[in-house]
Amino acid sequence: MSLSSFWLLLNRFLGQINPRLLMNPEVFFTIIIPTRERSDTLYFTIANALSQDYGNFEVIVSDNNSMDNTKEVVLAFRDDRLRYVNTGKRVSMSENWEFALNHVSSGWLTLLGDDDAILPGTLRRVNKIINKTGLLAIRSNGCSYKWPGFGNSKYGALSVSLRRGYETRCSGDVLQQVLDGHRCYNELPMLYNGGFVSLDLVRRAKLVTGNFFQSMTPDVYSAIVFSLLTEQYVYSHEPLAINGASLHSGGTASFEKTKQVRSYDPAEKFLREKNIPFHKDLPLLSTGRPVRSISVIVYEAFLQANKFHGYKQVHTSHQKQLDIAVRASGPNANEINEWAELFAKKNHLKLKTMPAHSQKIFSPKKFFSLISQCFYSYRIKGNEYLSLNNVYDAAVMACFVKFEKSFALRDMIYKLLSRVRNA
Repeated sequence: MSLSSFWLLLNRFLGQINPRLLMNPEVFFTIIIPTRERSDTLYFTIANALSQDYGNFEVIVSDNNSMDNTKEVVLAFRDDRLRYVNTGKRVSMSENWEFALNHVSSGWLTLLGDDDAILPGTLRRVNKIINKTGLLAIRSNGCSYKWPGFGNSKYGALSVSLRRGYETRCSGDVLQQVLDGHRCYNELPMLYNGGFVSLDLVRRAKLVTGNFFQSMTPDVYSAIVFSLLTEQYVYSHEPLAINGASLHSGGTASFEKTKQVRSYDPAEKFLREKNIPFHKDLPLLSTGRPVRSISVIVYEAFLQANKFHGYKQVHTSHQKQLDIAVRASGPNANEINEWAELFAKKNHLKLKTMPAHSQKIFSPKKFFSLISQCFYSYRIKGNEYLSLNNVYDAAVMACFVKFEKSFALRDMIYKLLSRVRNA
């Protein structure tokens, strides 16, 4: 019997047993949840991850030597798919993520913050995309959740993107647009909420740099490196995970317009802790900590990924990044202006003064983008009758909204707006 005949018979045999698995073989997923002393939100993130209706995955909780009851919360689940690992000493965020990566042996991985969630059915959907496209990285956005107590609200609040489908994007092109200030870094194939990558990509990076993470902001760094290592990636318009904003959220605390009432500032705690040093070309503030600027953080991660720059033809410069940082100063304008002066002086750059009204220009592109968001997103505020008390509840509600809303009229309006905006 020839090899081709044998293969044909084998396929027929396997197809009779389980046609679904033959067409869509299940890859192995690892869901990593790094954590430190946030057991109140961690419980719901773990419960959510374990509720996936998929047969081939595990959850790793990487505990950064927590002093609260984190270990007890994890072990109380008594689930064979759940693994608890502990760093044994207090380390930086990037070191904890690295520690967790070292416990992944095969397949694909994603990473969840300890107040975030993955949507029901996500692993099945990602598995289908993997088998259909053969690409090594997948990214999505589109869901956000505010925990009770955030924004002085007694109940939670949820926002869900109603878009569907996915597209293949050119990694280098999107990265260039991010570096030019025309796209947000969270559209890149990053290892964070809604991002899935093959372990092969991590291994390729580690062959070059040893440890994978080389920046103090590990999620942003992963987005840069995976963009440089891949030719294409999948961008899912349909959301796959939920970004949770709680009083523990460091990223939220760094860039919020209205400061929340907290017992501690997670952003300041993160920025002042021992970590991978900020890139030598980028100065620290007079207080000794890095500046709170998204564009600067993205550029810092790009500079730290210098060993991968030869993989792609992307271009930027200190002068260009200085201009972008000043132009997109956001809620931290005063410290960004201070940093800009230090950066310009350190690298002999020209500091351009932006007009006071420059941030308030309302372009047609922004207008149509705002209108399309109104038609293509669904917002829910929790109340005494509707439970949105935790991110697990929010994920269930997001799934219900995603599949129960009528899309016909919204699809037509969105396509029309997209054509006008891109004209």
